[in-house]
Amino acid sequence: MIVDDSEADRFILATILNKTDLNVEYVEASNGQEALSYLLESKAPPDVIFLDLNMPIMNGFEFLEEVTTNHRIDSKVVVISSSYREDDIKRSTGFSIVKDYIAKPIDVHLIKDTVHTLGAA
Repeated sequence: MIVDDSEADRFILATILNKTDLNVEYVEASNGQEALSYLLESKAPPDVIFLDLNMPIMNGFEFLEEVTTNHRIDSKVVVISSSYREDDIKRSTGFSIVKDYIAKPIDVHLIKDTVHTLGAA
């Protein structure tokens, strides 16, 4: 799942995922509330959620708080954010479901490596 309010960033990440040698299927959400609604309605949650932090309606921190406090999901989360703030990195990686933090701009090789690593886990 790709959760980002930037259509361009969703497109870039989707393009990268399509170019991995893994058979990747994904859904997109433009904010945390859309992602949460999908997760609550889905019978099979995504293996990996790529999550932006700064979004309208429900930001990434609010999403992480909601899914870890009120819902149990088995997805692994990779935060992809334009924030280089140490506080944001520590806060987001403090959630047990967050497996990595990647700063934008999106690095093709880093995303591919992350997908392969999490796919093998």
